[in-house]
This record gives sequence, structure tokens and C-alpha cells, in this order.
Amino acid sequence: MARILLVDDAADTRHFLAEKILVPEGYAVDIASHAEEALALLAQRQPDLIISDYLMPGLTGLDFLAAVQSQGFEIPFILITAEGSEALAVRALRMGVRDYLIKPFDIDDLLQAIHRVISTPVRRTYPAQEVAFFSLLNDVSSLLIHLDENQQVRFVNWPAQQALGLAEPGLPQPASALLVHPDLQSLLASAELREAQLQLPNQRTYNVEVASRPGLGQLVMLHDVTTLKELDRVKSDFVTAVSHDVRSPLTTILGYLDLIGRAGPLNEQQRKFTQHILFSVRSITELISDLLDLSKIEAGFDINLEPTPLDVVLRYAAESLLTTLEAKQHRLSVDISPHLPPIMGNALRLKQLMGNLLQNAIKYTPPGGQISLHLYADDGFVVLQVADNGIGIPLEEQPYIWDKFFRSENAVDDYPGTGLGLSIVKTIVDAHRGRIWVDSAPGRGSVFTVMFSGIHDDTSPTPR
Repeated sequence: MARILLVDDAADTRHFLAEKILVPEGYAVDIASHAEEALALLAQRQPDLIISDYLMPGLTGLDFLAAVQSQGFEIPFILITAEGSEALAVRALRMGVRDYLIKPFDIDDLLQAIHRVISTPVRRTYPAQEVAFFSLLNDVSSLLIHLDENQQVRFVNWPAQQALGLAEPGLPQPASALLVHPDLQSLLASAELREAQLQLPNQRTYNVEVASRPGLGQLVMLHDVTTLKELDRVKSDFVTAVSHDVRSPLTTILGYLDLIGRAGPLNEQQRKFTQHILFSVRSITELISDLLDLSKIEAGFDINLEPTPLDVVLRYAAESLLTTLEAKQHRLSVDISPHLPPIMGNALRLKQLMGNLLQNAIKYTPPGGQISLHLYADDGFVVLQVADNGIGIPLEEQPYIWDKFFRSENAVDDYPGTGLGLSIVKTIVDAHRGRIWVDSAPGRGSVFTVMFSGIHDDTSPTPR
């Protein structure tokens, strides 16, 4: 009887696969909810196969596989993932994953994969399988380049040969001699930069990712984004044109509203009508301004970076909203640590980021609430926290709060807004190569944390 170690953080998935599928098929099954628990079971249970989810708390499925291999175990491994990206598949196969299933998958596909893996002895990859594997890599649309730890190019797939103008290069060759594009060489030479965008001689634009692993070297992946960039440019032009065309009649509406008030006294009902019109016009104006801002930031406009003291920007952002805070009778505490390093930033956009977070805290906190701003240094980073005791965000909605136009169900009816504020915040954070996350629960409030690399005499760190 073959023994399977099933690792998944979702209890219902573990129960279903183990008790409804694997055990009835005659397999002995051990289960673990995370990689650390599974590692503790390995020596005791000695499974014939590991089936692991990819995205779990702590170690990912591939981190778990690396830990298994580092302990000397040669156990066949099936990876299950909802991500299904080409880059993940390539990485998984290179690490030795025997099969790769994308959720949702057919149960028959899982059982066939288990039978195929268990019935095949664990050995190093056969030459014929290597040929098939590299043939598969030649069929993908992305450009793939493998370098060993000595910066020798070991593999260049066919699309990469065409894009880089390489005619069947004899391998291995030094990367400095074969990959002569200056931006690509700079990327490979960088100790920190793992993602970039560059244009190759074929006049196409590519997003570049570099994955490294000790003992295996580097895998360079270039994904063609030329069409996406053109669509983004068309979208930006459209937003700009429409915004201009809409703002003109809005100005006229506001002008006539002002004239109505000057033409003579209004009765109570007429006053309510004009107030509703004014509120709607302001909402549309806010939406247009947010759309234009988002479009500019995404396109890279107005993001010229220079050494910027975040403490000065935060004080300015807080002072500009004091009237709004007082109107809702909120208490504001500001805690700024001394001697903070500056960051490479754009002061105007950083003020907008802080203002959006603070405005959200003000808006979604009932009158008389507590709002706290904390700015401090942590291991080379400058960290901003904006905390409130407002309505909070349900856990299941938190992954979507950065999406354009997303509004939480507990806020959409009672709190007006465009749904673009946090999307703008996330875009500004990304433009500054920072990180942002939220800790929140309904009725408990929210804590938004933003992390940027500080400028130091030595090399600045990259946000974890």
C-alpha cells in the first residue's frame, strides 16, 4: 500500500481529498496543514509521494520541496496550485516536481498523476525526457535564458534566440559575450533588481524577471508586453479625452447652480434639489480627478524621485486634513521617530498616498474615533502605519481592496466614494518600489502599513 503525505492549509480540501478520494483508492494518507508540520512527519512516516498545495502560510509548496530535498529525501512530489503561471510551472519542473495540477482539477487527472508518479522509479531525468522538456520550453512564447553560477549561458529557447538575434549559439558561452544588450547585462549584474522592463532590437517591450537559486544559477524570463503597453497608452489617452469633455459641462452646471442661488430665494424643496445636484457634480469631479491621477501614475508621469524626508511629508498631509478631522470630532495622534533616513520619493505623490490613507481612516471611522499615525525606522526601512478604530474590512474582501472601483460591502451603501483611493495608493507604493499591507477586521478597525527603503551610505535594502 503506497503512503501519501497530503499538505494543504485548507481543512475542507484535506478532508475531501484524503477521506473521499485517496483512502477509498487504497492509499494510506498522512495529512499536514502547513510545510513545517509536514517536515516533522517525513522521517516518521516515510511517504512514497508528497502532494502539496503551493500557496500556504509560511513556506510555499516549492519552498517545502526545497526543504525536503535539502534533508536528503528523494520523494516524488506533485504540486497543486491555483496560480497556474508559466513562470511557476517552469520553476516547479526545474526543481524536480513530477507533476503539476492547476485548480480546479479533475479527480481522474489527480488519480492518474498519482499512479503515474508512484509507478515510475525515482531517478534522475532521462536524456529523452530532457529533450522533451527543452522542446516544451522552445514552444512557449516567453523568452527563457538559463545561466549557471559562473554566468555561463546554458540554455536559450527559440523565441529568445529570435528576439536577441542569436543564430543557434554554441553553448555554454559567457553571458557577457552572448547577451550583449546593455539593459539586460545591467539586470544580470544587479544583486538586488529582480524585475525590470526593457526594449529589445526587435522593437518589442518585455517585462523581465530573474529567478536565482544556489547551485542552479539564474533563470531569466522575458514576457512580451508590447500590446499591453499600447493598450495602456490608448486607455490613458481615452481617460484624458473623456475627462476633458466631461469637465466642461460640469463647469457649466456648477455655474448655473450658482446663478440659481443668486436669482432669488429658494424654498426648502428647491434647496434640497440643488444640494443633491451639487453633491452629484462633486462626486463626478472627484471620480474624474482620481481617474486622471491613476492614469498618470500608472504611465509613470510625475514620479521623478529625489531624496525625500517622509516626516515632513506626513506632517504636511496631516495638517491639510485637520479641518476634516475636527468636523468628525476624531482624535489624532502622530508619533514620528527622530533621525529617520530619507527615501527616494516624489513628495507630491507621497503626500497623496498619505492623504488617501488618512482620508479613508477619517471617512470609515464613526464620529469621535481614534486615528493614529506612526512613522519609524526598522532595519533600514522607513515604515508608515495609519491606524483607526473604524468599521474595518472583512478578511475575505482584503485581497481586492487595491482593485480599481472596489467597494467593501459594509461601506458601499453608507459611505460615498469612487473606489479608486486605495488603488491610487497601491500604484504610488509600487512606483516607489515599496510594500503595503493591511490588518483589519469588522468592528476592530484597520491598520495600513507602508514600507519604503531608506537612503543610507551603504546599499539600500529592498522591501521584504
